[in-house]
Amino acid sequence: MTLPWKRTVEVPQGKEPTVSILLGEEGGEASCTLAIRGRHVQRATAFGSYGRATCSGALPAPESAPEPVVERRSQP
Repeated sequence: MTLPWKRTVEVPQGKEPTVSILLGEEGGEASCTLAIRGRHVQRATAFGSYGRATCSGALPAPESAPEPVVERRSQP
């Protein structure tokens, strides 16, 4: 795998997006970053043998669609 690695996914409404990292015995350093609708929400870094990091966040309420415009005309 080539680093840095990036993946964009769609999360179903009502589910909390979560990214988890677990390093192996050899350890090292790895970070996760979570952005929701382009807004940075959280960053975490795992270090050392079996290091762990988790990024999570809540989805905002669905964007509401504008009310449809209804034109009413009376005929003479």
